[in-house]
Amino acid sequence: MINGIEAVRYYVAGFTDSYVNKYAINKATPLEYILEDRVYIKDPNLNGRIIYITYEEKTNKLPSDAKLLSGVIIKGLFNSEKHQKFENILTTVRSLPINTDQFASQSSKQLGVSFEVPKYWGNIVESIVPVDLNSTKERFWLSFKSPLVSVVGALSQIEFQVGVNYPYEGIPAIYQYSGQSLENACQNKAYLVSSGAHDITVFECNLRILPNGFKVVVFKGNYTITREYGNEETISVERRSQPTFFKGAIFRTRSTKWPGMSIHFEGTNVNFTNTEKLFDKVINSLSYSPISDSDVNTIIKNNWGVSFTKSSDWNVTSNTSEQLNLEQVSGEWTGDKIDISYISGTNITTTDAKFGSVTYYYDENSQRWMKIGQSEKTGDTQSPVPAIAYNEYPQTVDGLPVFVGTNRWLTLIVPLSHKTFLKLHITGSGQTQPLKDLLRTIKKI
Repeated sequence: MINGIEAVRYYVAGFTDSYVNKYAINKATPLEYILEDRVYIKDPNLNGRIIYITYEEKTNKLPSDAKLLSGVIIKGLFNSEKHQKFENILTTVRSLPINTDQFASQSSKQLGVSFEVPKYWGNIVESIVPVDLNSTKERFWLSFKSPLVSVVGALSQIEFQVGVNYPYEGIPAIYQYSGQSLENACQNKAYLVSSGAHDITVFECNLRILPNGFKVVVFKGNYTITREYGNEETISVERRSQPTFFKGAIFRTRSTKWPGMSIHFEGTNVNFTNTEKLFDKVINSLSYSPISDSDVNTIIKNNWGVSFTKSSDWNVTSNTSEQLNLEQVSGEWTGDKIDISYISGTNITTTDAKFGSVTYYYDENSQRWMKIGQSEKTGDTQSPVPAIAYNEYPQTVDGLPVFVGTNRWLTLIVPLSHKTFLKLHITGSGQTQPLKDLLRTIKKI
């Protein structure tokens, strides 16, 4: 218990992700471990919400009997002064009342759609993300940012998606909608059922016209998952999971680029009824709102061969043939700066006083991108190794690779060719998301 609130605590030790990735390429990679103190706090005022707080440290050495590590031993490995600060934070955790019945209107300016959601979800966040890590196709995503937590979408029990015309939406893949006519959606179930390992049943489907004239198709059903058990020496047996129920809606937006949108949720019998009431209230509040392109601005750099899209809270402060500078002029992190440089040469190097330097170049012999790093401990230049793409966004929408530099707070490298590069860099408050958002908009022209 933490201040009378139910909580679970784990101490964890293991290899860091960066070590595992480097070891796959070079078995001589120095060991690097991560130690974690994980605390899961159950919110007593909001059923189903778990708040996750974690403390971590990195080390290059564990006790000789590391396989027998216990929570007590791991706790003893932490820097006591730093870990005490984490303990002090935990003592401040309090449970505050939440009015779950209070709703607020939200609007997507790029889609021209408005709806009401619980106020504690926070403000709507519109973002463009890749369909998957290896895809150059994009998906427009709606989520929510609440002041109650630091994770986007953490409080939303219902998923908002903007459909595209190639993958089926949802997990499992239940429907496919990108703005087609709604008139016959229920009759032929053209957008509602896909094949695969899931046995999907849609038992309710209706075209509804709201009092304001808004058209929406609402459907309801369940699915089971077929699993196979056994091996080559035994007979495989198929088993089906217990049914998982879902409810969803598809409708048109006012956007020409993102013409179809869906809202859906799923759950068991235990929590389905309460979420369904919330879902119905959101659907009944749907309406069209003015669509605006004023929140984004496209910057075309013909001599670089690419374009960028920036949000309205960032202004261009300088735009030359070799560099583009942006500054955040409104919002929470006013004063943060982004600089984008166009660099020519056989390689590109970034240097940081704390994290050393890293150089990227294309090796014509091996036909791959290579990386030369610098040891943080000794400052010695390391041997070249194959470059690893940025784990959060390994390539642009056009398939250009993305690598990570060393300059704080975040530096990203995008090779436009074997001898031309873009260097994207953000400084200021320590926030890096604006740079990642800008990276996602880079397109060839």
